[in-house]
Amino acid sequence: MQKLQQQWLTLSLLFVTLLFSGCGWHLRGYEPLPEEMKSLYLDIPNETSELSRSLKRSLKSMGVDLVDSAAQAKMTLAVTDIKHNRRTISTSGRGKAAEYELTSLLTYEIKNSAGERLFGPDTVSAEKVYLFDPNRVVSAFEEEQLLREEMQRDLISQLLRRYRAAKVTPAADGEAQE
Repeated sequence: MQKLQQQWLTLSLLFVTLLFSGCGWHLRGYEPLPEEMKSLYLDIPNETSELSRSLKRSLKSMGVDLVDSAAQAKMTLAVTDIKHNRRTISTSGRGKAAEYELTSLLTYEIKNSAGERLFGPDTVSAEKVYLFDPNRVVSAFEEEQLLREEMQRDLISQLLRRYRAAKVTPAADGEAQE
């Protein structure tokens, strides 16, 4: 009986594998960047911020060579504005804040080696909502910090996906499409 179950399980697994391979579905894998996108100058307002450090780490893990000046790079990724906001979206019966919405916006543009704007300015955003308990102020503060870190990772992920998806034309044309 156990041998029959093993055969059934093996056959089912084989069928599912064939089904997924036949439909074109596959795990997301490593796809190398085009050569013109591998040399990048990152222009960001605060070079020492956690956002800057995380973005640099992520770019390097994609195989991007970060250079020290725009003149040395084939591309420039300029983060032009970063905004964080917190607003009250509901109140308790006593008129105190009961729920907050956190919003982060990151505005960026992509330029070629000649300094011509290829893409942008465009904005990526992340939003989170959390309940605020006035009896647990310290834990609410910690929750907000964790949500902000998660939102930062989300902003970086969106930015990198858009950078990777940008279709770059030669510098003479001065255009890019997404």
